[in-house]
Amino acid sequence: MPKKKQVEQDAVSVVAGTPGVVRRAENAPMVPQLYANGFQIVLGPLDVRMYMIETFPTSPTEIVDRRLLSVIMTPETLKLLADNLHKYVESYEKQFGKLRDIQSSDKARIIIPPDRIS
Repeated sequence: MPKKKQVEQDAVSVVAGTPGVVRRAENAPMVPQLYANGFQIVLGPLDVRMYMIETFPTSPTEIVDRRLLSVIMTPETLKLLADNLHKYVESYEKQFGKLRDIQSSDKARIIIPPDRIS
């Protein structure tokens, strides 16, 4: 069987609590792909913006965070993402070995607009 078919089959799952309903992952014709080595999150009252960034030094005294992509989601979607990410990390580590611990830095920061700080 061609690899593409196997990927499509692996992307089918049963929707929990909904008998007879399946969910199938499908790529749009031109799904963009990019490499990011960091992220920034901006919190708003009604939505959350997550920037995927590429961080690189331009000199010994300057580091650039180039925003490559912005994903806008509801706060509930952010919570769902946060609640499930650890499962993917655990699965990755089971398959490929323990990941090294990296100290949080400006590459992984949450930006709160000034009017939201109390």
